[in-house]
Amino acid sequence: MLSLTRISPYFSIFIILCISLVSLNINAADSSIARKMLGKASPNFSLSDIDDNVFSLKQWQGKVVLLNFWATWCSPCIKEIPMLNTFQQRYAEDDLQIVGIAIDNKNAIQKFTQKIPINYPNLIGNAQLVLEFGNHAGLLPYTVILNQQGKVVEIASGMLTESYLQRTIEKHL
Repeated sequence: MLSLTRISPYFSIFIILCISLVSLNINAADSSIARKMLGKASPNFSLSDIDDNVFSLKQWQGKVVLLNFWATWCSPCIKEIPMLNTFQQRYAEDDLQIVGIAIDNKNAIQKFTQKIPINYPNLIGNAQLVLEFGNHAGLLPYTVILNQQGKVVEIASGMLTESYLQRTIEKHL
């Protein structure tokens, strides 16, 4: 019988490398699909918030729209929220609209937003919408930025940094 304590350190490194390569392949495939969306019109959608108010992407036409796909169980997603709140407040008058799209259930989102306020529309999304925006790997957080004409101009997988967000938003306003 094989004992886990007797596994070679080289075998452990091999396993870690294999997992990393699989992860890189998923990310590469996902970014390839996402890159094809750049410059194209955004898929339209209508989604509800936790109060059952319906929002349509078309209502923000003429603004730069940052779509942030997230979930209550996603630690990097949660870390982004205060920064996104700050950017929404800072650039609202410059026609930036941040829209959270939670890939989660309504009850979890309600409980979460009671603890951590969100000052931008936060809608309840689904896996199909994530796919329509090029995220075939299901990575969260996932951010898509649309220009004033509703075309996809930026896509980012993973947690955003403040410097990236500042530079990117100012480039498109």
